[in-house]
Amino acid sequence: MRNLTLAFIIAIVVVVLGFGVWFYFSDKSELTNMDNDSDISENVETKDNDSANEAAKTEPDDSEVTIKNDDGSFNITVGVNGSEDGFGDVKEFNLKGVNFAFDVKEIKVKKGDTVTINFMSEAGFHDFVLDDFKVKTKQLKAGETDSVEFVADKTGTYEYYCSVGEHRQMGMVGRLIVE
Repeated sequence: MRNLTLAFIIAIVVVVLGFGVWFYFSDKSELTNMDNDSDISENVETKDNDSANEAAKTEPDDSEVTIKNDDGSFNITVGVNGSEDGFGDVKEFNLKGVNFAFDVKEIKVKKGDTVTINFMSEAGFHDFVLDDFKVKTKQLKAGETDSVEFVADKTGTYEYYCSVGEHRQMGMVGRLIVE
């Protein structure tokens, strides 16, 4: 009986230790993201775009919509300040760098738009470079973010890319289309 009790205790300790090792080495982001699958409508805010309109010297003709992640990162914002007087819209894009790719392959804007790129290196070491508009983020480790802003003042199709190592040659590129 004593050997059976000892074997039972050892089995419980092994199971508990095994679960602890599995939990320690598992991807905890999957566990924390389980609650983030809730209805996205609860993460939507609407506010007037007064500051952008002041800069463009126009009256507000629309609103700004911001979608926020539960952790507060990577908001998607499209604010409209009107272009009746020749000023463009304010557009914000969120891009992630993963292994040798951007999650957004094409960005379309209109000439005169003010463009903000919020870039996050999700995996590896990356940056965002757009030579034609003299735009470049810092080179970022996984989890880090940086933002750049520019005015799309010329029409055409322009390549953005990652300048780290051979990432560009390996296909880490995208297109900015200015209409």
